[in-house]
Amino acid sequence: MNKEANFIVEYFDEKYDAHAWLVIDDLSKPLAAGGLRVKDGLTKQHVINMAKNMSKKMKICNLNVSGAKSGIDFNPKSPNKKQVILRFMKAIKPFLETRYSMGSDLNTNMRELEEIAHEIGLKSVKAAIEKAQGLSKEQFDKLSSLLQEAVIDKWTLGEIRAGYAVAASALSALRFLGKKPEESTAVVQGFGVLAKACIIGLLEEKVKILGISDQDKLLYSPENKLPIKEYLEKKEQCCRK
Repeated sequence: MNKEANFIVEYFDEKYDAHAWLVIDDLSKPLAAGGLRVKDGLTKQHVINMAKNMSKKMKICNLNVSGAKSGIDFNPKSPNKKQVILRFMKAIKPFLETRYSMGSDLNTNMRELEEIAHEIGLKSVKAAIEKAQGLSKEQFDKLSSLLQEAVIDKWTLGEIRAGYAVAASALSALRFLGKKPEESTAVVQGFGVLAKACIIGLLEEKVKILGISDQDKLLYSPENKLPIKEYLEKKEQCCRK
């Protein structure tokens, strides 16, 4: 895991004292994909490790896509967070246009990333897919529109797809162990984009969510009395209230 990735862009924002990296693990692939993380104390090596883990996921899915990751060492609670992300995305715009398909990660979400992409003149943070996969504008727009469709309540496919897959993996493990989901309980670490989508997937199979946490607090009810659906409806960090 300590081996250097194939391609690393290192960026420093003197105005906001932010340090950031874009890591593409394998330049032999025409496309690289992975999320943008914003975290105080983030390091280059951690971003490299995450990009390599993304490559493993791509191999498991038999995709001709390299793992990638971008990260910003910056306080995500800062009022300047959006400007820091915008300036970083503008710096790596050539890669977003041609090779790097960005997604959300810790302390980012797709809505804010797409909004920033439009502000810097990109049609989407997924724009590289069009060029790398030789899609026509019509084909790309059709695929992109699928991510905006609500598939469960008000949640779009783009919002829930990654976390929903985590739930599917957990449910498969339960069935492998001979356990019924409706008789099982779970505590979910995190309450960001991925964790919320995981909770949605588990609730669909009637798994009882006894606890949720974020980096500050844990909410736990052994009697299964947490108003989970209410927290999800608000789409915000309930644990920080």
